[in-house]
Amino acid sequence: MAWTRLGTDTWTDATNSGSSSRTIPTGTEITIIFVSGYRTLANYFSDGGMTLGGTAMSEGATGSNASTSFLMGMTFYRVHSLSGAQTVAWDWAGVDIPNEGVLFVAVHYSGVNTADPVRTTYGDQEAAPQYETTALTAVSGDMISV
Repeated sequence: MAWTRLGTDTWTDATNSGSSSRTIPTGTEITIIFVSGYRTLANYFSDGGMTLGGTAMSEGATGSNASTSFLMGMTFYRVHSLSGAQTVAWDWAGVDIPNEGVLFVAVHYSGVNTADPVRTTYGDQEAAPQYETTALTAVSGDMISV
């Protein structure tokens, strides 16, 4: 089974809680949304949440928003059969707005093992190189996304 990218969508928003109508390509089996931003509150993204089409998205790598000393990031994903206009909604931790807004990058794929689409995730924040990662488990046919 080979993953095929069907589309990529990016947008920004400067609210703590909001929503946006996004177009999901026909044939999408999984949507992965990467967010990046900053707020002086540890776990700003992971203590909040995101939905796609009204259903909660799973959290991927959560360690990448634990420190308030660095830029924060988070990954959300959802296996689905949605297409066309769908609402992406978010509600980050607390009530404060992000310092400089949030960048959203949504990527839509087909050819996914929908029963077990995500084998391993890892997130971290580092002050300077050498950046390190934990071992990631992969088998033939897996896609690695960084």
